[in-house]
This record gives sequence, C-alpha cells and structure tokens, in this order.
Amino acid sequence: MQVVLALLATDKLEVDSVYKEYTHVVDTVKKTDMKQCLGKKTERQVAQKLSKLLSSQTVFSALMKEQMRINFTK
Repeated sequence: MQVVLALLATDKLEVDSVYKEYTHVVDTVKKTDMKQCLGKKTERQVAQKLSKLLSSQTVFSALMKEQMRINFTK
C-alpha cells in the first residue's frame, strides 16, 4: 500500500512501476521476521493485486484523499 501511495504522489501509478518498487523492497529487506512476510511476485501477480486494491472502496477513498491533497498543494 505504501508503494502504491508513493507512486500515486508522483503520478507514476503503473503496474510496471509498482512491480519494480515492490521487487526492490523485497530484495533489500534484511533477514528479519518481515522477510518472511514478503515474497517475490510476478508482474502479473502485482497487476492483479493492484487491480484488487484499486477496486476496494476503502483503498479508493484513501487514494482519492491523497490525490486531493496533491492537487491542492501544487
């Protein structure tokens, strides 16, 4: 979700961008309990998850609020 919000703020919310950022996070997480929660995903899996996130009303509301904040601070 944090990757999605960060990319939304930069107007780069595309599957390719989300996939690259998620993969970077997974590759750079140190061996901790968090590492057990994160796993490599294919670009297709990321696309499906992004689609589900964006169709969720709660997430849509959060994304809309973030976009409004961005629009009014420009």
